[in-house]
Amino acid sequence: MTRSSLEDFEFISRLKYASRVRYMTSHDPKDILGAGYFNNAGQFLESADEIDIVCQHEDGSWTKGTLEVAAKTATDITVILLGKWRHGTAPEARAMKMQYMPQSKSYVVKADNEIIAKNLTKADAEALVSEAA
Repeated sequence: MTRSSLEDFEFISRLKYASRVRYMTSHDPKDILGAGYFNNAGQFLESADEIDIVCQHEDGSWTKGTLEVAAKTATDITVILLGKWRHGTAPEARAMKMQYMPQSKSYVVKADNEIIAKNLTKADAEALVSEAA
């Protein structure tokens, strides 16, 4: 059984009655909607939370969707898809570079002079730039 990976969760915002989290994975959307996929993520998820999902495929294409935690028990987390899955293709190669930001003591990665990632360690920024090359 395919399970969620806890290191792939990114907290977005805590609302009064629910939260919004981002989850990036290479798993298939069918697996994500399968029974038990999020059962190991109880520390991150509560009922009514929304999960923005990005599935990155080996060919560079992606699938995105928004899930809602419909129910949470001590042993099970049930999610439902809000709307439809959206699909996209890999973007064309862009000129990427990293830049150190002294005020935040972190790195940003720019693609065609547009910031695409920020608050990165040097190793993470280098990995992102080299991955795109």
